Amino acid sequence: MTETDTPEPPAKRRARPRYVLWGGAAVVVVATAGSILAYGVRRELARDALVGWLEQRGVESEVEIHTFDLGVADARLRIGPAADPDVIAERVEVRYGFGGFWNDQPLGVRVASVRLTRPVVKASFKAGKLSLGSLDPLVEEFTKRPPQPDRGQPDIEVDGGQLRLTTDYGRLNAHADLRLKNGRLSALAARIAPA
Repeated sequence: MTETDTPEPPAKRRARPRYVLWGGAAVVVVATAGSILAYGVRRELARDALVGWLEQRGVESEVEIHTFDLGVADARLRIGPAADPDVIAERVEVRYGFGGFWNDQPLGVRVASVRLTRPVVKASFKAGKLSLGSLDPLVEEFTKRPPQPDRGQPDIEVDGGQLRLTTDYGRLNAHADLRLKNGRLSALAARIAPA
């Protein structure tokens, strides 16, 4: 290099326009806020989905979800008219899992267990026919489905259950605790009030 040669200036890094940086930051902020909001409103979304599903079948209901996390949901439930409900459960705890290719099951959600705490069920047995009021369409829908032998039945546990059964001969009140394991009764403790 001679004295007359001038050194070349270092190569300029191409500056990124500021709007690209601000746009990227805005996308990150919006995505983070959206994730936080979706996580925060997941209970309301689940409640709306369940209530909407029941409304499509003509069943009036109210659900107050306390917990909705991966694998477990916990709620208070009322089915039927608010003035005279057919079912009330102080607490319904549902444990569930997901099926798919990773566990050789059909894709979807599988309910593993349901626990009802102090449910009150109103029903009638008149002229030889059992009616669960507004639940009758649901019972009919589920009994028409063919059984799925590859999927086990969820375990069901009822603690402090109460049945108010109206019959042709008067009203019958029963209290029960029961356990169903894979569709079979495994434990039952029941008492009937004088009628």
